[in-house]
Amino acid sequence: MVRSASLIVVALAVLSKYSLALSDEKKTQVYGLLFAKAVECGKEFPISDDEVLALKNKKIETDNAKCFAACTLKKAGALDEAGKLSSAGAVKAIQDTLTDPADIKNLEDFFAHCSSVNDEAVNDDKGCDRAKLIFDCFRDNADAYGFNLDF
Repeated sequence: MVRSASLIVVALAVLSKYSLALSDEKKTQVYGLLFAKAVECGKEFPISDDEVLALKNKKIETDNAKCFAACTLKKAGALDEAGKLSSAGAVKAIQDTLTDPADIKNLEDFFAHCSSVNDEAVNDDKGCDRAKLIFDCFRDNADAYGFNLDF
């Protein structure tokens, strides 16, 4: 369970740290939602200590970690059934928590920026390879949108 929590914090921190305007209470609510998804996916894709360490260093290096990220993104609404990034799905999944229009717009803009990964060729139909591309885009662009991927 600790490994699942570490992965979800690294891989999906962008969904829970939208901006400095999001209250600690709302961040905690989003973390709770994401943690539950990570625990579910951890049963299917348990991650090793080495995978956790790589993720803490903002890298996804194994097929297993890719598929765990894809599973979690899907369950969180950020990855659709076709394995593509979906800002609408992510916003819908947390609409009760994320109510400030400025935060929603920032999240949508961030996802729109990274949606270019939807056009890239991948080698699987489960979303695993695309989840890594999404993770890399989130990592490389988080600062520009005011998100903090450090933990």
